Amino acid sequence: MRETKKTCCLVLIFCGALCGIVLTSVSLATEHWVESKPTRAVNKTEELLTEDSQGSVNLGLFRGQKQVKVLNYNPKPVWVVCIPDQGVCGLSGYENPDMRTKEVEDYIKNLTKSTDQVFQKIQDDGILMSFNLWISVLVFAGLGIVWGLITIIFSCINLATTPIETITGPMGLYLWNAFACLFTFITVILFVVLFLTDLKNNVLEAKEIGIGWSSKDRTEVGYSFWLIVAATLCYLLNILFVIISGTQCKVFRKSKSHVNQNASDGMMMY
Repeated sequence: MRETKKTCCLVLIFCGALCGIVLTSVSLATEHWVESKPTRAVNKTEELLTEDSQGSVNLGLFRGQKQVKVLNYNPKPVWVVCIPDQGVCGLSGYENPDMRTKEVEDYIKNLTKSTDQVFQKIQDDGILMSFNLWISVLVFAGLGIVWGLITIIFSCINLATTPIETITGPMGLYLWNAFACLFTFITVILFVVLFLTDLKNNVLEAKEIGIGWSSKDRTEVGYSFWLIVAATLCYLLNILFVIISGTQCKVFRKSKSHVNQNASDGMMMY
């Protein structure tokens, strides 16, 4: 009965880690980390929500789609373009990668040559976003996937054999799931910071802002973000499954056995 319970929990741990990896991968691949319904002021006194003054934007970590009327109202892709030297990322709708980079670089040059003022501009209107936060989201999400894969490997080892080493047994399952949970949770925190400091204020290009479009206070996180939250919960549940399985870490059993042996030796000496 105990072995059956242990096997069921190990299967659940395997499935939980697999779900965590799939959810994280889908989250990174999809374009709905941020969703917005920008509007355009028709005149200086009021905003009339007509067909020409409403739009939609959904943005992922690499690219997105937007439907904002500038020259036409057809949906078009938009790319995240990062300039590591300046420590910022911007948005561009050009198909050509070189043109995208040039557009963002030109915008930075038009702002100022001072890095301090560039970051002040980020805080003011969010037209640019922090490269450090953006790359950190990707790195920690990737590390979460790596630890998830390690969890799958060691859950298979525990299903197929009875591991001798502590690190390959229950202690390892605790550790790998804890790392996977930690890194995906850090990914969630980092993106929340990125959203609140930059993306919440703006997900539009400078040329759109120049003709009156604004997404401020009309932007929220999308389902891609909630997928990474769900991945975190998967790894957290895995830790619970390790506990429910009833398996103990060998180091603990060894210590307990050692204590009992010492007590027995003491009684025999007496």
